[in-house]
Amino acid sequence: MSLCPDEARFFPWIIRITRNVCIDHLRRKRARPPAQDLAADELHTLRASGGDPGQLYAADSNKRLVHRALQELTVLNREIILLKDIQGLALEEIASMLDVPLGTVKSRCNRARLELARKLAFLRGEPARSTVV
Repeated sequence: MSLCPDEARFFPWIIRITRNVCIDHLRRKRARPPAQDLAADELHTLRASGGDPGQLYAADSNKRLVHRALQELTVLNREIILLKDIQGLALEEIASMLDVPLGTVKSRCNRARLELARKLAFLRGEPARSTVV
């Protein structure tokens, strides 16, 4: 997909604004947690989707483990993982959005993945491995 020059400048700008708004929202939310949780009687309509319950449980456990590991990453590494691996942005887009050189984004991406792998191994109770960087 080829972008015209105006679109190429607009996309990183709108992503940066969105990112800042989200950060502000999360800060406000952390400062003022919700008054109450959902009532249990409102959840009675939930039912399991198809599939083997054991596999669904294992997949859900893995998701929770990855989410927990992501929460334990540094803010910078979590942001890089979310932008690159979850949102699927290209390295060039991330570099433009964060206003850092492409090489910096590449090295941060590598460090973030290594940190995530170490956190996941620790949370799973696996023995620590030495990593060569």
